Amino acid sequence: MRPPDLTQVTSIKNIKTRFAPSPTGRLHLGHVLSAFLVYAIGKKVSAQLFLRIEDHDQGRSRQSHIDGILEDLTWLGFHFESSHIYLQSDHFDRYESYFQKLHELGYTYYCDCSRKTISRRIGTDKSQLTYDGYCRNRNLGPGEGRGVRIRQESYTFSWKDLFLGPQVQTFDGLTGDPLIRERQGNWTYQFAVAIDDLVESMNLIIRGEDITHATGGQSYIKSLIHGKDCGAVYGHHPLIVGPDHLKLSKRLRSTTISSLREQGIEPEEVFRQIAKEIGIGERKNPIGLSELIEEYWNGRT
Repeated sequence: MRPPDLTQVTSIKNIKTRFAPSPTGRLHLGHVLSAFLVYAIGKKVSAQLFLRIEDHDQGRSRQSHIDGILEDLTWLGFHFESSHIYLQSDHFDRYESYFQKLHELGYTYYCDCSRKTISRRIGTDKSQLTYDGYCRNRNLGPGEGRGVRIRQESYTFSWKDLFLGPQVQTFDGLTGDPLIRERQGNWTYQFAVAIDDLVESMNLIIRGEDITHATGGQSYIKSLIHGKDCGAVYGHHPLIVGPDHLKLSKRLRSTTISSLREQGIEPEEVFRQIAKEIGIGERKNPIGLSELIEEYWNGRT
């Protein structure tokens, strides 16, 4: 994993970036890799480094996980703008306000379709659903069990990704209108992140390549509000995968950072593993965060 060319980043004024975990479990090694890359790239370009806790899903988020994330990051040596830790749950009124603006402009509509009814209607497996626009013209109002979708019209978004190179995502109006608020009342990741990055002026977005598919849709939402794409630079980095070649995740019971700490493992041992993952290679000795950042930029990858 070679360090990216940051030429397009250095031309930005007032660079702001964020590490944005969701508090649905404890941090694992994959999170540390992402935090490291946000931190290393942010430090290199003198960006403001923020922590955002993405707890938009109130059904799965836990305060104990928020506390654990903060504890793990402190133990590892990551220091963000401490007076500006963003909690998405503090900004539900923000999402409501922007939804209302989009709704008044005719960009959104209410929908009472469940995954089961969509699957039955279009005759496909629930895991591969593309919404068929059934509620687009039903003129439903708000009500229990009704979510909100955004009208996904024709739109093309292209960008030069820091890790993946040139990317193009095109929506032709037939790709399915995404939910911005679920039937249970939770704001969705796609909507909350787009609004937060816009309002908080995040212009350097570093995250895992498994989120690449969401980038065009988030740009579309921001363009509806702002009138154009906001010019953020994106970098979607490779993931750490397990022996089964699946990405590490809380659902796969990947080893958590808190469990490593409880075993007496030091942060330097964790970063020695990160050094291996980013291509610096096997190290006999542990390595600290600052030293790893220096080696990352010294071209040893």
